[in-house]
Amino acid sequence: MTRAPLWLALALLLGVGAISSAWNFLAVQITTPVSVDTGAREMNVVVPPGADAPAVLELLRTNGLVAPSEWLSLYVAWFWKGRTIVPGEYALSPAMRPIAQLEVVASGSVVMHEFVVGVGERLETTIDHLCALGLATREEATRLAFDRAFAQSLGIDAPTLEGYVVPNGYSLPRGLLASRVFGALVARHRDVVSADVLDDAARHGLSLHALLTLASLVQTSGFVEDEWRQYSAVLHNRLARGTPLGHPASAAYGLARRDS
Repeated sequence: MTRAPLWLALALLLGVGAISSAWNFLAVQITTPVSVDTGAREMNVVVPPGADAPAVLELLRTNGLVAPSEWLSLYVAWFWKGRTIVPGEYALSPAMRPIAQLEVVASGSVVMHEFVVGVGERLETTIDHLCALGLATREEATRLAFDRAFAQSLGIDAPTLEGYVVPNGYSLPRGLLASRVFGALVARHRDVVSADVLDDAARHGLSLHALLTLASLVQTSGFVEDEWRQYSAVLHNRLARGTPLGHPASAAYGLARRDS
């Protein structure tokens, strides 16, 4: 072996070693969490619309979730260029690896906020839940919930959404437009009110709105559940005769003229 090939081989070995060392160092930077405490408290971080990977990394640094590192910045700039970032609210912990935090944001696994619409709950109370959880602003939620044009945009032939948010458990993320929030809530009633139920209501001369209205009035009547069927029959008979329903909430469901 001549001297030149020997030096060349030596240089290649040194180069490979340097690259290997740099890669190992980079691997440490992207996989080492800020905290080794696996019980470290999670915090909710909101990624704004339009944020790219470097912007998300800076957001994580600002919140103390990852340590400042030029190597990590280079990795994100090079390997995460063009990656899709899903805006929203994320639960992250300093005990998570930096790369794992970025993957969570890229996956769109946003925080879901759960709440329950109770039996007989009025629409104003549902709006209170939404506002308390930061899922909607009161002004916008109230405007849409009692707007006939918006109700019609959801396929509802009624002056408000009263009665169309069925008692159930719901899970929604923050950051949605109020119109999408109500769209998701109203969509649940289509799962509950089956075609058979609608057909049976039609045979009794009831529209979907009248059906849901009666259901809401029965649930808020104060009677125990075992007596709901009997009270429902009373309301049906009063509607058929065109006599006042005798329920204080009937006006709120668009039946003011029948209950006056």
